[in-house]
Amino acid sequence: MAKIRVLVVDDSATMRSLITAALNRDPDIEVCGAAGDPFEARGMIKALNPDVVTLDIEMPNMNGIEFLEKIMRLRPMPVVMVSTLTQAGAEMTLRALELGAIDCVAKPADALGTQDALNEIVVKVKIAARASVRTKADTAPAAARTKTFMPSGDIVAIGSSTGGVEALLAILTMFPDTCPPTVITQHMPATFTASFAARLDRASGAKVQEATDGAMLEPGKVYVAPGGATHLEVVRSAGLRCRLVQGDPVSGHRPSVDVLFNSVANAVGDKAVGVILTGMGRDGAQGLLTMRKAGAKTLGQDEQSCVVYGMPPRPLKSARWRSRFPCPPWANPSSIWPPRGDEPMPQASTISVLVVDDQLTMRALIRNALQQIGFKDIREAPDGEEALKNLLAKPANLVISDFNMPKMDGLALLRAVRSHPPIRQTAFVMLTGRADRELVQRAVQFGVNNYCVKPFTVQGLKEKIEQVFGQLT
Repeated sequence: MAKIRVLVVDDSATMRSLITAALNRDPDIEVCGAAGDPFEARGMIKALNPDVVTLDIEMPNMNGIEFLEKIMRLRPMPVVMVSTLTQAGAEMTLRALELGAIDCVAKPADALGTQDALNEIVVKVKIAARASVRTKADTAPAAARTKTFMPSGDIVAIGSSTGGVEALLAILTMFPDTCPPTVITQHMPATFTASFAARLDRASGAKVQEATDGAMLEPGKVYVAPGGATHLEVVRSAGLRCRLVQGDPVSGHRPSVDVLFNSVANAVGDKAVGVILTGMGRDGAQGLLTMRKAGAKTLGQDEQSCVVYGMPPRPLKSARWRSRFPCPPWANPSSIWPPRGDEPMPQASTISVLVVDDQLTMRALIRNALQQIGFKDIREAPDGEEALKNLLAKPANLVISDFNMPKMDGLALLRAVRSHPPIRQTAFVMLTGRADRELVQRAVQFGVNNYCVKPFTVQGLKEKIEQVFGQLT
């Protein structure tokens, strides 16, 4: 098996030496080069073609954020950011993760923390080598925020790790100010979580804050577990509250997703939704099983939209979740919580659909499946150009489109739909073959709501549509 080839970029000769030595001690890793600034690194990337880059944030001439933007625009590749444990460092690191960096490592604050930090770099470089690289280029604008949610007593618990910054931003952007009380454990250094909560708060309709011990869970609020010394739990004490608990790492992490999920199962039972997102390792698998046994709804992010497909498959292998969804869920978060209160379940007969495929036989098969589900307003187009004209003349609620078509393929159609304000909010489900993983990842970047693998069953297609619109009647 070939070794993981790494380029180390840091303006400190001491840090370059320490990181290089730590990486080279691992038999699966080889440091192919070390650069003192981005200008030197640029030439070494072209000459050495590394598998992973470790990149310092604070450097002279061109900082790590500026260089990362250039990498992700010109030559996307796995990058692990190395940052100081400061407020400014935390905010820059979050920006780097949004731009497409795979993960971040905090520089040691003193000699005692040096070995732990170096060990963490080794682990995260290995994870990065397996990750799906994402960029912000050509990302579709966010769809409109979902309709208001009528409080029902339910709560949402979310666990995530590598890639979670992007996934959580995509999801919480859609949350309204009446969302269910939501608790989140994201694997992240202690000094970063307050800045992360503030970033989510600016993006979301809900109020997002770092969880504090004893905080009451309220509708319209999201609570992010502080990194570092405690686990986040949900307990009943004159209502539902956050509790921060001292303890050893669980499933390799503190805070632990397993600890959060177990506490939600005990406190809420079937009045909860458990969601596991992108990440590496087993944290969350056992807790999600406990939630499901307690009657909670359980969901996991699918492989095509994960940066690292490590945490979601753990529950899948033991049938611990009930459904998978792509991230971001652009139409609305109905894949996470169902409509409540006086918001009616959608009726298939009231949803207009445009079917786009260059094969007449396939269009007929899709039409037949939609009619069996209960759809009545169904239109057809043989390619993307005709579909776009059709939509601009008469908008539809849902587009179901093939990838490969003449004149304008499905991906180009998706981008065109998301760039035209009158039809930007149209739900879009892409039909794909099993070997189209890279195309699916690009479609997720451009704002696809869901995808359906061919050949499909009527029930399979219905489930994909319901993950966008909610349960159909």
